[in-house]
Amino acid sequence: MAHTATRSVVRQLESLFEGGSVAGLSDRQLLERYLAGGCNPAGEAAFAALVGRHGPMVLGVCRQFLGDAQHAEDAFQAVFLVLAQKARTIRDPDLLGNWLYGTAIRTARCAKQQIGRRRKREEGNAMKGPGPGACHLAEPTAPPADQPAIDREQAEAIHGEIDRLPRSFRLPVVLCYFEGLTLDEAARRLRCPAGTLRSRLARARDKLGRGLSRRGVSLPAAALGAFLAPRSASASVSPLLCDTTTQAATAFAARHAASGILSASATTLAQEVLRTMLLHKLRLTALSLLLLTAVATGAGLLTHSLAMKEEITQNPAAPEAKRAPDDADRPRPAAKPDDATPARMTVTGRVLDPDGKPVDGAVVDLVARPRTPPVGASEEAVQFTLLGQGQSGADGGYRLDAPRTASARVLEVIALATVPGYGLGWAELNPDAKQPEADLKLQTEQPVRVRLVDVSGAPAGGVKVLILGVGRMNDQGNYKGIALWASPPKGLRSWPRPVTTDNDGRFTLHGIGGGVSLNIGVRDPRFAQQDLRISLDGEAAGKETTLALEPARIIEGHVLAADTGRPIPNAVVSATAPVMNERARGYFTAKFRADAEGRFTMNPIASESYTLGAFPTDGEPYLIQQDKINWTKGTIKTTHDIKVHRGVLIRGKVTEAGTTHPLPASSIQFIPTKRDDNMLSGWQAIVASTDDGSFQIVVPPGKGHLLVFGPTSDYVLDEIGANRLYNDRPGGTRYHAHAIIPYEAKAEDSPHEVAAELRPGVTIKGHVEGPDGQPVTDGLILSTLKIEAASPYWRGDSQIPIREGRFELHGLAPKASTRIHLLNAEHEWGASVDIAGNQSGRDLAIRLQPCGKAKARFVGPDGKPLANQQPHFEFVATPGPSQYSQNQQDQSELRSDVELVANVDRKHYWNSPRTDDQGRITLISLIPDALYRILDFSTVNDPDKGAQIRKEFTVKPGETLDLGDIRIEHPDAQ
Repeated sequence: MAHTATRSVVRQLESLFEGGSVAGLSDRQLLERYLAGGCNPAGEAAFAALVGRHGPMVLGVCRQFLGDAQHAEDAFQAVFLVLAQKARTIRDPDLLGNWLYGTAIRTARCAKQQIGRRRKREEGNAMKGPGPGACHLAEPTAPPADQPAIDREQAEAIHGEIDRLPRSFRLPVVLCYFEGLTLDEAARRLRCPAGTLRSRLARARDKLGRGLSRRGVSLPAAALGAFLAPRSASASVSPLLCDTTTQAATAFAARHAASGILSASATTLAQEVLRTMLLHKLRLTALSLLLLTAVATGAGLLTHSLAMKEEITQNPAAPEAKRAPDDADRPRPAAKPDDATPARMTVTGRVLDPDGKPVDGAVVDLVARPRTPPVGASEEAVQFTLLGQGQSGADGGYRLDAPRTASARVLEVIALATVPGYGLGWAELNPDAKQPEADLKLQTEQPVRVRLVDVSGAPAGGVKVLILGVGRMNDQGNYKGIALWASPPKGLRSWPRPVTTDNDGRFTLHGIGGGVSLNIGVRDPRFAQQDLRISLDGEAAGKETTLALEPARIIEGHVLAADTGRPIPNAVVSATAPVMNERARGYFTAKFRADAEGRFTMNPIASESYTLGAFPTDGEPYLIQQDKINWTKGTIKTTHDIKVHRGVLIRGKVTEAGTTHPLPASSIQFIPTKRDDNMLSGWQAIVASTDDGSFQIVVPPGKGHLLVFGPTSDYVLDEIGANRLYNDRPGGTRYHAHAIIPYEAKAEDSPHEVAAELRPGVTIKGHVEGPDGQPVTDGLILSTLKIEAASPYWRGDSQIPIREGRFELHGLAPKASTRIHLLNAEHEWGASVDIAGNQSGRDLAIRLQPCGKAKARFVGPDGKPLANQQPHFEFVATPGPSQYSQNQQDQSELRSDVELVANVDRKHYWNSPRTDDQGRITLISLIPDALYRILDFSTVNDPDKGAQIRKEFTVKPGETLDLGDIRIEHPDAQ
C-alpha cells in the first residue's frame, strides 16, 4: 500500500510539472488535453481531473443500482474505461456529465445482468452439491454511509424514468441534481434563461412522478425530493480509487495492459458496454447515412431460386405476357426540341377532414423531387419542383394535370392539401402510376405558438422563420412526413408561409396538425442559422415554446490560389457543422458564394467546430479544399482564408453507349487512390454534365477513378472493390457506378480527355400476389440495383417499394439476371427470385410465400446457455467474405453485401430480440431462400480472428429451421 501511495504522489508531481495546472479548465478543455497527452503525465492529469470532478456522481449512481460496494466500484471503473476509449466521439464535451450519467446507467444495468448470470451459475453448481473449489455466494455488503436512504429497486426505477425523459428535461435534472450546478450555472451551460430551466425542472419532477406511478412505484414526496436533492446521487471517491482508475483507463485506451491495476470484471464490463454501444451504432447506420445524404442535397440514401423463378416464367395462373409497345422500357435520351410532346398524367382523389367528410375549396399542389445530382459547387439545394395545382370541389374531389413521372427519374411524388382551419394533409404517390390517385386527409389544426429570445432572455423581434418540415419518427426508426427544407418550389400554395416574430419575439403558425414535430429555420443576420424542432405532441401540444437563439457567428475571409496567392472569383464556400442538442441533431451545411475578388462572409449554424469547403468554379483548375476550424467561445467574428491547391483538369462527355445521345444531368465524382483529408472527393465533390453531356472535373495528381451515374437509374451498373479504389489492390467493399473510369494524372499534364459511355439497361415491371393469389398492396424489394451517387455501395435501407401491388426494376443488363428479395413484413410473406433482363416487356407475377423461422440456443465456451444475448444477425444481399474477416485471402476478395436485419425488417427487429433464460431464441419473418448470418461479435477486436461467422443459412417457405447451439467465445464481451 505504501508503494502504491508513493507512486501516486510521484505521478501527481510529474503531472504538475509536465502538464501544467488543470484547475479551472472546462470539461471540453480537459478532454482535449487528455486526448493530446494520452498516457503521458499531462494526459493523465487531465483525465484524473475528470474522474475527480464527475466520479462522485458516477459512483453514487452505480451504488444506487448495485448496492454492493465492490460491484459499484467495478462499474465505476468500467464507466471511465469507456470514457477513455470513446473520448474522441463525444459530441458535446461541455455536457460530459450527461454523457457519463447515461453511460453509468448503461454500465450498471450490464453489471446487474452479469451478476445475475454469475449468481445463477453458482446457484446451479450449489444444487449439484459441493465439489472441488466450491464457494458460497457473497452476501451484499452494507450500504455505504453516503448512500441515500432508498432501496435499490426504487432507485433503479427513478433512474430508469430519468433516462426516459426527453433531453430538454433530462439535462437540467442531471446538471442540477446530480452534478450539483446552481440554476444559473446550468442555465448558462444549456444557453437558456434561468426561468425556462426552473420550469423544465418542475415539469421533469411531474413527469417522474407519473412515470413512477405507471411502474407501480409509490414514493412519498419527501423521499423523492431527498433523492433529487443536489448531489444526492454522489459518493465520495478515495484518492486511491481515482488514481488506479485513471492509470487503468489511459492504459486501456492506449491498448496497454492494465493487469494488476483493476479487477478483471471491470475490464470485461467495459468491453460489454463498448459492445452494446457499437451494436446500437450499427443499428442506426441507415438513419445516419440518410441524414448525411440529406445534407449533401442541401438539408440541415446464391444458392438456387425458389419455385418463384418457375412461377415467373411458367405459372399458368399468371397474366399473359404483354409486350411493351415501341420498346418503351429502354431508357430515352434527353428530350430535344423536335421530340414529341412529353407524356402527361391526371392525378385525382378527394380532400377529407379529420372525420372523413369531404372538404370544399381546399388547394391541392403536386410536387416531385427529381433525381438531380447533388453538385458541390452550387448554392442551390436539390429541392422539389411544382408539377401541378388544383382545388377540391363540393364533394371533396380534385383533379389536376401534370407531367408524367417515373421512379427512374424522380425520388418521390407528393400531393399536399390545405384549407383555413385545418392542418396540412399530404400523401405520397406512386411515381410509376399512369393515373395516380390519392385521398388527402387534413389534420385537426394545432396552432403553434413560439417565443424566440436571445441568450440573455431578451425578446428576438423581427426574426424571419421558415417552415422546413412536418412529420414524426415512428417506433421503427422511419421518418413519416414531408420536408421541403429552406426552398419550397416557387408558386407552392399549400406550404405554410414564412413568418416574422413581433416585438416580443412571438409568432403563431396556423395550418399545422397536432401530434407531429415541426422543423423551423431561423434566418436573421443577428443570429446564427438555426434549424430547430418543436414537438406538437403530448404535454407540449398547445403550449407556447420558448427557444433561445444563438448569436451570429460570422466567418469571413478570401478564397486564394495556394500557388499564386491570387483570389479565386465566385467560389462557393460551404460550412458544415455537427449539432447535437435537444432541438436539432445531425450535420448541417450552409453554402455562400464569394465575390469577384474571392471575398466571402458567412453566418452558418451555431456549432463548436466547422469544416469549411471552397469549391472553385468557372473552369478554375483547383481542387476542393476543406479546412477545419474550432469556434472560440464568446467570439462574434473570425477570419479565415482558404487556400486551394492546383490540380489536373479532366474533361469528358457522358453519352449513351451505342448511340451519340448526350446525357445531361449525369453526376461525376472522383476517388483518388491516395486520399488527402484536406481535400474533398467522392460524392461531396460531384459535378454534373451539361446539356451536351460534357463535364470537367479537377483531380489531384496521381492515380484514381471517376464514378459516373446517369441522369436516371435506367443504366447498367459496373462494380469495383474499395481496396482497388483506395489502395490499388484487390478486394474490399463493392462500389458501383454506371461507368467507372481509371485515370493517372501528372501535375504538368494538359487537360485529360475521357469518354463515359453508359450502357442502357432494361426495365422489368410486375405485380405481387400473396400465397392466396390476392394482390399484395405494399412491401419492399431488396436489390443491389438500388444504388445512388451519394452512397455508391449497397445499403439495406436502399429499398425498392412495392406500391399498390406493383413494382418496377430499372437498369437490368439485357442478357444477365439478378437476384431480388421481396418482403411483406405485415403478413410475414416473402420470396427470393432471379430476374432476367430478357423478361422485359412482360407483366411479371411474383407470388409470395409464408416466411420461415430459425431457432437457436446461444451457449458459452463451456456449453452453458447464455441468457439475454442479442444476436448479431445479418441479411446477405450478395455472398462473399465477411467484412470482419482477418483472413488475407478473404481480404483480397470482394466482400459480401450485408446489412443488419434490424435495418431490413424494422417491424420485427428494430428493438432487437434477445435470448431467454435458457439461451434460446426464435428468429421470425425470414425471407424464403434468402441468405442470413449469425456472427460471434465478441471476437471482433481480436486481430487474429475478427468477428466469426457462426451460422450461415437459408430457410424454406413456412419452415422452422433448428440451428442448434451457437457458441459465443467471450460471453461477457458480447
